[in-house]
Amino acid sequence: MFRLMSFRNGVYVFNYHQVSDVFIPEFYSRWTYTDRSFFEKQLFFIRKHFQIISVKDALCRQHSGDIDKPYACITFDDGCSSLKAHVLPVLIRSAIPATFFINTAYLDNDKASWFTVYN
Repeated sequence: MFRLMSFRNGVYVFNYHQVSDVFIPEFYSRWTYTDRSFFEKQLFFIRKHFQIISVKDALCRQHSGDIDKPYACITFDDGCSSLKAHVLPVLIRSAIPATFFINTAYLDNDKASWFTVYN
């Protein structure tokens, strides 16, 4: 009746872009947006089935061949401002390591992001 989920030993990377309570079409893409409550449910699932480690730890484990269970890395692309308000509190409260890849191309100029231009 219930299917047991199991994952092979390895490193799995879960990548997010935008996480927020409200979908704003002018700022978020439907393809990369995750509702905050759904994000928290996903983290619960990931914690249940994987040992969450940092990207640095994952690279060290892969280099040494020490992949003895399913590991997960949580990453975020682009550095959207919503991550500070909606993601950091969850990660800190849950003591979950994560890596943020910040797109610095927009810091010193007024060029729009690819998504803003696309819309």
